[in-house]
Amino acid sequence: MLVIVITLYMRLYFQNVEIARQLEVVENKTTQTIEGLQTELETSKAAVSEKTDLLDILKKQKSDFVAQLEKAKKKQKDYKAKIETLKHGQKTKDLLTQAAEKVKKYLHKVQEDRAEMALEEGYVEDSEDAHAWATEKESINTWIHKLEWCESNIPAMTRAQSVEKSNYRAKEKTEQGGHFDPDMGEKLNERYQVKFADGVSTDRGVPSGALGKGHFSVVWLGEDKSETAEFKDVAIKILRNTKSVVDTAHAEIDILEDTKTCKNSVTLIDHFQIPKKREDGEDFHEALVFPVLGSDVCVFQDRLEDRFKTRAMPVAWVKKIARNILEFYADLHKLDMIHTDLKPENVFMFKNVTLNECPPELNDYQNEQIISRVGDLGNAERLRDGYRKHHSVITTRYYRAPETLLRMPEGTPSDIWALGCMVFELLSGNILFGEKNEGNTHHLHQFVEVLRNGDHFPVEDFSGDSAWTKFQNGEWTDDGMSVFQNHFNKITGKWKAPENKPVKKWDIRSEYPKEMPTGSEQCTLLDEFLLDCILLWDPAKRWTAEQLLEHKWLEITPEEEARVAEFFAKAPTPKNK
Repeated sequence: MLVIVITLYMRLYFQNVEIARQLEVVENKTTQTIEGLQTELETSKAAVSEKTDLLDILKKQKSDFVAQLEKAKKKQKDYKAKIETLKHGQKTKDLLTQAAEKVKKYLHKVQEDRAEMALEEGYVEDSEDAHAWATEKESINTWIHKLEWCESNIPAMTRAQSVEKSNYRAKEKTEQGGHFDPDMGEKLNERYQVKFADGVSTDRGVPSGALGKGHFSVVWLGEDKSETAEFKDVAIKILRNTKSVVDTAHAEIDILEDTKTCKNSVTLIDHFQIPKKREDGEDFHEALVFPVLGSDVCVFQDRLEDRFKTRAMPVAWVKKIARNILEFYADLHKLDMIHTDLKPENVFMFKNVTLNECPPELNDYQNEQIISRVGDLGNAERLRDGYRKHHSVITTRYYRAPETLLRMPEGTPSDIWALGCMVFELLSGNILFGEKNEGNTHHLHQFVEVLRNGDHFPVEDFSGDSAWTKFQNGEWTDDGMSVFQNHFNKITGKWKAPENKPVKKWDIRSEYPKEMPTGSEQCTLLDEFLLDCILLWDPAKRWTAEQLLEHKWLEITPEEEARVAEFFAKAPTPKNK
């Protein structure tokens, strides 16, 4: 019995030992498993942390990309504005090229950034981002195309064009800035001392002491204090400091520098900036310095009207002024440039004339061949392939050529037309076309009444002209042929008479000076000069400046020279007549 008990005890003992051993094995395996799981958990935590960092990086990259898209939108607006306001010419072409290259580089960089982002592990672009980028990419490519087109197709723009395209007249009401008011004796640019200009009428809004005033500027008299001064007295044209004027002032300076070699032009002596005195507007006023000349021709006509009740000038002087302008045109047109805004206000007498019974300056004018100079070249334009493109109408209404009113290609012949209108005005004292300012139809109707064969526009003469073809196809202006067809038959060139009223011809010889009676040699020569050489529908048939300089009408007769003294010796016309 004892043996059996001992045997059972020993068996239970060994079974417990085995169970303990197995429990230890299980415990070890469990511990290893737990440690393995802990290791895997730590690894997973590290991986999660790494993924979180990557997501943060991707989110930041996405945020940066969104910011880049916003910059792209802003750059598009900036480049669009630059197309409208940049000064043109060679500098503008370079700027447009640079702008196109910058946009291309920017587009390329954004595409590279997006490609790198796409390679990042875990990056997934949502559909909204993809659509936004596709839209922006298309828009950027469109602006690249526009910039390249501008570089190749937009001709030189000047201040007046930029002003009109930027809707200056509407903007100026809200623009900050204005004219500069110097103190008498004030020294500008440490060189020019402002002086009081005597005898200048303030009827046209000219400030007291100033030489003159225009919409963009006031001209002041100054004394050049430098030791090397060519002219002791100078005219200082100080431009307004409104943004529209300041942004385009350098275009005027560029034009003036380029036209210094043109005969009978108003020469630019110097230019500089003046810090503003007023609180509003841009920080500086642009100042341009010229020699002091006499009054402009329009002011001279005002004085004639005050004294003699006529705006007509002596014939000999009109011929001299016409010759001076043509000599200027001949040089300007060789530079492939046009003035665009010839009128009496922009032609200056070489010195003032005191209108009394014996003007002391009269002998100077009798002995001089150059008695006038052409100014206000800020509106002059460089031509492309012989034409300027219609961004705006610059020419004052009275002197606009048919191609200007009809929105056709314009070139140097439009300058010649303006001269013809001005010659008639100086001889007769009356405006030839558009005086009532009743719109283009009325203006064109006056052409029909005056021009030889005025009721027929010679469309057949334009058939082989490439510019005319572009005009017909709407490639020259947005209006294409629509403006032309409102007034003429597109095929026959026949004038479409308003309300079918018959055309009444007007003989302009009725306005010629009395010393040019109908049938006289001078009357016949003037008819030829105006009606056969200048006032023609077809710009290509108008004489050039060089050709007109050879015209016999410009030769001054001894009788015409003698009448100048007689003209000024007349007694003043009483005010009540």
